[in-house]
Amino acid sequence: MFRRGLLLFSMTLLGAVPQGQARAQGLEPGCDKEATTSFRFGLTGGDIMPSATELTSAGYIRHRTQERVGPVTGRVPREAVLTLARRAWRGGFGALPPAPTHPTPNPDAARQFIELHSACGFHHVEYGPGDESPLFRELYARLTRLAATSAGKRR
Repeated sequence: MFRRGLLLFSMTLLGAVPQGQARAQGLEPGCDKEATTSFRFGLTGGDIMPSATELTSAGYIRHRTQERVGPVTGRVPREAVLTLARRAWRGGFGALPPAPTHPTPNPDAARQFIELHSACGFHHVEYGPGDESPLFRELYARLTRLAATSAGKRR
């Protein structure tokens, strides 16, 4: 029994066993949602090429397009990322609807999005111009400011 459990646990870590099966077996490793959170935010939809800024859990910032992930363009303190992650997961952002609840009035208009990625889960939220929730608007502004002030800092 122990060997089977160890094998399932190892395969779960390698991604070979679906999380649901591992959870049913009681073998899912402990997870720190906030400490492992990274962010992606930017524009999607409409008639633009989607682009995003990524803020990793270690504090590295880089820009992404559909074709490529750019080089690291800056770095923020790990504590700043952790503070944002706590605010996002505990402050209600995780309960926002995961996609636009209705189409934008202008189908060519881009939508802002924020994605939270952690070892424990994923949450994607996007809004059309002017439809944003106050929680979304605040987090997007904080992420944008943090990325802008860190430009060029790569320590």
